[in-house]
Amino acid sequence: MLLALFATASLGNAQVNGVGQQPYLGWSSFSEQTINSAFLTQANIQAESDALKSSGLEEHGFAYINIDSGWQGSFDSNGRPLPSSSTFPDIKALVDHIHANGQKAGIYWIPGIEQPAVDGNYPVLGTSYHTQDIVVMPLAKGNSFAGALPNPYHDKIDFTKPGAQEYIDSIVALFASWGIDFIKLDAVTPGSYVNDLSIDNRPDVEAYSKAITSSGRPMWLTVSWQLDQDYLDTWQQFSNARRIDDDVECEGNCGTGVLTNWPRILVREYDDVAWQNAAGPTAGWNDLDTLDVGDGIADGITATEKQTAITLWSMANSPLYLGGDLTNLDDFAKSAFTNDELLAVDQSGHPAAQMVGGFHPVWMANTGDGSVYVAMYNLTAIPDRVDVRWSDLGFNNATAVRDLWNKTDLGAFQAGFSAMILGHGSRILKVTPDVAISPVPIGKVYEAEAATLSGSASIASCSACSGGLKVGNIGGNSMVTFANVNVTSAGTYQMEIGGMTQGPRTLEYSVNGGPAQSLNMSGGSYMLPQSSTVPVTLSAGNNTIAFGNPSGYGADLDRIAIRGDGKEPSPSFTTYEAEGAQLAGTSGFNYSSRASGGAYVGNFGGGASNTVTFPNVTVPSTGTYQMEIDYVTSGQRTFFVTVNGGTPIELDLNGTNFSDPVPYVLPVQLNGGVANSIVFSNPNASGYAPGLDSITIALGANTAPTISPAGGSFTTVQTVTLSDTTADAAIYYTTDGSTPSTSSTLYTAPITVAASETVRAIAIAAGYPNSSVASATYTLTLSPAATPTFTPAAGTYTSVQSVTISDATIGANIYYTTDGTTPSTSSTLYSGPISIALTATIEAIAVGNGSPSALGSAAYNINLPAPSFSLTSTTSALTIAKGQQGSIGLSIASLNGFSGAVTFNCSGLLAASTCSFTPATVTPTAGASASTILTVLTSMNTAANRSHNLPGAPVSCFALAALCLLGRKGRRSTYRIVLLALSAVTLSAFIGCGGNGSSKKPPTQSTVTVTATSGAIQQSTTITITVQ
Repeated sequence: MLLALFATASLGNAQVNGVGQQPYLGWSSFSEQTINSAFLTQANIQAESDALKSSGLEEHGFAYINIDSGWQGSFDSNGRPLPSSSTFPDIKALVDHIHANGQKAGIYWIPGIEQPAVDGNYPVLGTSYHTQDIVVMPLAKGNSFAGALPNPYHDKIDFTKPGAQEYIDSIVALFASWGIDFIKLDAVTPGSYVNDLSIDNRPDVEAYSKAITSSGRPMWLTVSWQLDQDYLDTWQQFSNARRIDDDVECEGNCGTGVLTNWPRILVREYDDVAWQNAAGPTAGWNDLDTLDVGDGIADGITATEKQTAITLWSMANSPLYLGGDLTNLDDFAKSAFTNDELLAVDQSGHPAAQMVGGFHPVWMANTGDGSVYVAMYNLTAIPDRVDVRWSDLGFNNATAVRDLWNKTDLGAFQAGFSAMILGHGSRILKVTPDVAISPVPIGKVYEAEAATLSGSASIASCSACSGGLKVGNIGGNSMVTFANVNVTSAGTYQMEIGGMTQGPRTLEYSVNGGPAQSLNMSGGSYMLPQSSTVPVTLSAGNNTIAFGNPSGYGADLDRIAIRGDGKEPSPSFTTYEAEGAQLAGTSGFNYSSRASGGAYVGNFGGGASNTVTFPNVTVPSTGTYQMEIDYVTSGQRTFFVTVNGGTPIELDLNGTNFSDPVPYVLPVQLNGGVANSIVFSNPNASGYAPGLDSITIALGANTAPTISPAGGSFTTVQTVTLSDTTADAAIYYTTDGSTPSTSSTLYTAPITVAASETVRAIAIAAGYPNSSVASATYTLTLSPAATPTFTPAAGTYTSVQSVTISDATIGANIYYTTDGTTPSTSSTLYSGPISIALTATIEAIAVGNGSPSALGSAAYNINLPAPSFSLTSTTSALTIAKGQQGSIGLSIASLNGFSGAVTFNCSGLLAASTCSFTPATVTPTAGASASTILTVLTSMNTAANRSHNLPGAPVSCFALAALCLLGRKGRRSTYRIVLLALSAVTLSAFIGCGGNGSSKKPPTQSTVTVTATSGAIQQSTTITITVQ
């Protein structure tokens, strides 16, 4: 790629006071001021600060609240600007509020010194000098706003005079005392429509930078507007950012209450080409101006155009500052500016470079971490396919592609990427290349000064140009013709065009006498070359490429370079400039910097003889084509469009000015392979036509679906996926070679290709033409999988078998049957051991990435014992208190496939005891168990208890009583001995004197037999029951 060859100073850290290492994010008041003259007040700015805080954007880095032009009302006693007391009664309190919201405050000012401050001859703070001591005398213009001499009002400061720097220091110190964090220095020259040194504000910019340093407060410094790139070293050294174009706002020229429009967005893409190599963390940032994308219809652009604007700004690493009214911030803006993946592009510190130009430009930013950001644009108004070959970006294949707007991983893409993009739309991708990025070869160079020049086209010195020379004065009848552009084979190549301009200009180029195509350019220097690469279709051998601009002056031309293999994607549209058409009657050129080609054709209509005719519109085949008509008008005007002499089509069109083209898309029927004639007119004597900028014929191209893997010969079954880069596209396909339509199968999941066949697919999405048909033919020569094996082996068994099936083919699926039928891929998929309880034969096949295996078979003869069941209890003993009940669990287990009803009974119970079962009957299924509860109930009379009375007890009692009586009459000692002896004999059985004298009875046990019965099958178990 032809790089800008200008030299810049080695600046180290070029950012003022350590700020500006990344582009800032925030909001500016100016856009809203252009549609609401009463907007700029302290109360409104405070409301915007509060709205930013509540919007959710602040958490994603949006911090700056910048007050633009109009805040100042007077000067203090040192000649410094003070806020208007009526609109900003307490600016310090406002800034404090902004800071309390976690934000930064910005303010607007201009170079030079205004006349009231000079007339007051105020003392410069901290010096013995006065304001009249520091101005150029006689008075000179101090910035681009200055009026005619001798009273410019905006007076120039002479920075060679003592007190001049101190005056600027005092202004910045005042701003610092308020807490200001940002200064926009506007109307700076060279730039601001004064691209020479007649005013020269470079000393002012340096002075403000020094003053910021002296203030001790970090402040961002932006210089504005449309700066002259020839003095880039100053802008880089002393500012954090520079505005590279004029205002993006319509400022009343786009209708009431409208902030901007598409042509003002579009020109930023042209501007950035020239400045793309001048930005970065140490060089400062290219400021593309306000982003008016959050105020709904007041923004003046569609949601698609807003997305493109944000993509442009982000790829350029421009500061992102919203316009409009943040209190009305719409959902689109909230979604976009809380998308951290998108914001990361802007904050990457790697501004993008244009890799492909024209109306389908492609930009790339190399992040240095192994990935790149790629932005693709469709600058026409017709939905169209945009293509990029990875080789044009410096690598071969992409291992991963992610859509950042939709937060979607798209997968890997070989060789290139194509996408359907809406008119004025864009896509932004994060791409992982397969190799490190390599410089794109320049190709064969053809110097403009060596070409054939006609008319006033002339060679001029250009130190930064290739060969040190360029050709200027191109336009009208003055042309540059390269007559010997040679390629070995016919095809589409890349042509790099190196040119230069200050402000918008166009080079129109024609290949071998074909329709002239436009390269719209912009920039900030006639001495620093920029480059854009466009596709051109060349014939084998010598080709002629002519450059000019029929309506006026084109950009200067340094060189062209041809590269490629002739296999570049062919253009999917053709543009025909109105100024290159046949003009009749009063039709004539009118100039507009935002029109394609720099001009449009107007002053026609008002009669049938005043026309614009395109006599050679060609298309490849007969059919209906979309024709974009770009026109200008203020109010309603009417075109009558006649195609090939047919009935005129009346188009009543509206617009707001004669500077900004508006698109209208009209379907037209055209003939293939011949010249078609399209005539624009308004035959009504009192009716004028709009101005006509250009027409574009879209060839109806769409991205065909991607079929993966690509067709070919295979020895394994293929899993085929279909995809399309168009969001929400539906894909329809066939596998029998027929042409797919919406009646074909809708793609929802990968397709298994197990035999030779052709897959054909189309993509259909709302708002786009149907895609072309993608096709892939698969020829399969499949090796069979190994025959499945069975464990255990086939044979006769006396128990249920758990059979596993395995296959030696890695990754093969096994399908089987057990009913004697031959298995197929529709049979049961093997996933785990198979239980064989009855005699059966298992047949199985294996299917891997080849043809199915031979049939595997295993017969199992199962001779199981007669069905039965087992009976078990949870315990073998149970103790119950007399008169109470006790329970125990019983379990029936199926044996050998038994199933049926089982009943229970018990025997051997103690007298007066009973048993019961809950449930009384259980029915186990084969291989399963069932349970019941046995309950035994005893009574107080359970069993005939044995007597425990002692026969001698009554006698002993009487004897003891007698001894007691005798004891009263005999000797005490003798009686005591006898008493003790008798007591010892009887105590062990003696209960007490009186009553019957019975003892406590011991526990009673019995063995109970529980029997389970099902038909002829009986099983028993015993339980010991103790009653106490």
